[in-house]
Amino acid sequence: MDPVAESLLTAQRKAEALFATVVELGMIRPGLTESELSLHIHELASAEFGLRRGRTYALGADPHKHRLIADIGCAFRQGQRLYQDTPDLSAGALYDFVAGLAQSKGWEFGAETAGHLVGRFPHERPQKEPRRFSIRHGNATRIREPDDRGAPRH
Repeated sequence: MDPVAESLLTAQRKAEALFATVVELGMIRPGLTESELSLHIHELASAEFGLRRGRTYALGADPHKHRLIADIGCAFRQGQRLYQDTPDLSAGALYDFVAGLAQSKGWEFGAETAGHLVGRFPHERPQKEPRRFSIRHGNATRIREPDDRGAPRH
């Protein structure tokens, strides 16, 4: 596994451990505002995990919000499996898959993109087609297509 892939996987594992700790510590509880909870999570993430960003949580008892959070996690794992199982996956095919997952669960995927391809720093800046690296409908760019230097993208 190349160094970029390894660092992305390490970041994902740290984030998963952070989320589990947030739940274990009972940090999501009535009486806190979203901004207070966010501050506490950021402090924990920085102090214990060396992370600068947290994840989305639903506060309160609204079942639709909690279902959305659960569905997002499930969709992420399904998209990850599609990526792992499809060597020639295009950015457009991944977008369409993710948008279809939302629709199948009764949601509307309202974003024009579902992310972007990640390469070596500094990020490539395509001159002719800046949207070439975005995960969006109709983008035929293969996700695993090497960057201009021949290094893998993720």
